Amino acid sequence: MADGYVVAGGTRFAPVARSAEFFAAVPAQQRIALRLPTTEYGNVMGELMRWFDASEYDEASPAYRAYRYAALACAGCGWEFPGSYTGSLLGMFAGARV
Repeated sequence: MADGYVVAGGTRFAPVARSAEFFAAVPAQQRIALRLPTTEYGNVMGELMRWFDASEYDEASPAYRAYRYAALACAGCGWEFPGSYTGSLLGMFAGARV
């Protein structure tokens, strides 16, 4: 983190720790970093999807786009996990979640 921001791909993101903070910050920030333990990725993304299902946001909204195109990156070094790994965390492949 640099100056309180997470830097990924040369872009600074304001980090938040809870889903509620994510929803509150995205409309104003247009970009946000949600800090979470990697093992909680599937649970948090499921929570976010349930929130979107029950909200007034449509698929063109900044909040939905932030969720939909989210990358999972290491907060320490910024390395972005590949889609195959995040997919396994979401249970998208046969077998148990990682």
